[in-house]
Amino acid sequence: MPTDAPDRGSEQPFDGIRVVEFGQFVAVPFAAQLLSEGGAEVLKVEALEGDPTRRLAQLAPMESRIYLSRNRGKRSLPLHLRHEQAPLIIDAVLGRADVALMNFRPGLAQQLGLDAETLRAKYPRLIVASVTPFGRYGPDAGLAGMDIVVQARSGLMVANGRQGDGRPLSGDPVSADYMAAMSLAFGIASALFRRANTGQGAEVHASLMQAAMTLNNNQMLRVESADGPIHDESRQELADMRSRGATYSEQRMAQPSARARIMADIYFRTYTTSDGWLAVAGGS
Repeated sequence: MPTDAPDRGSEQPFDGIRVVEFGQFVAVPFAAQLLSEGGAEVLKVEALEGDPTRRLAQLAPMESRIYLSRNRGKRSLPLHLRHEQAPLIIDAVLGRADVALMNFRPGLAQQLGLDAETLRAKYPRLIVASVTPFGRYGPDAGLAGMDIVVQARSGLMVANGRQGDGRPLSGDPVSADYMAAMSLAFGIASALFRRANTGQGAEVHASLMQAAMTLNNNQMLRVESADGPIHDESRQELADMRSRGATYSEQRMAQPSARARIMADIYFRTYTTSDGWLAVAGGS
């Protein structure tokens, strides 16, 4: 009877897939980590000084909890991307890669020759995946930004409530980053599945704005025939209240969605009990 443990490597969905990550902070590093946990071989290309999260509350020199939470299971390649020899090194690693991920600030990928159009022309089977703050089209497309800025721009921050002086609460500073990472990983998995049938690479893109709007989905639902007249009335009511100097709480409670939520809050809320707190969710 054999005693050796079975080799489960081939059971991993991304076994044999080679990934090159040009990422820092949250979204792209976490997306690459998801691929690594699925069996992919991930090479993280870092600046010579390393990913900035390495230096946040270090456990050891150039290692931190935050860095480890988004970069497990990877190998690292320190590289100055503007060095004259960098293109040769990049060509060597991308020439054998299946996926390239990046979250450069808008316009930098083109300067470095790492944009999707350039890479797909050189490596037709390569899947080029990227994350931007505000997407590739529209008036904000060329702007830099991070999670908290996108939360404010998208309206997601409204769900966090406000301070007593009316200032919006920022809440979790990386929620849109993580949603974008999961969206990007799903897009990469879809592109790999498609490539297995077509032999062709693809471009995959996610944005923090898209992720924030997804998280805001319940608040953004609108059926024109039912909601249009109500929304028109609400906008006028809000304008009148603001002109009278109404507080944020007064404005919020005046909205139909807030009034309906009072009844729902009986069944979806927390309660104080004699021995602690209790969360209730009654959906039927």
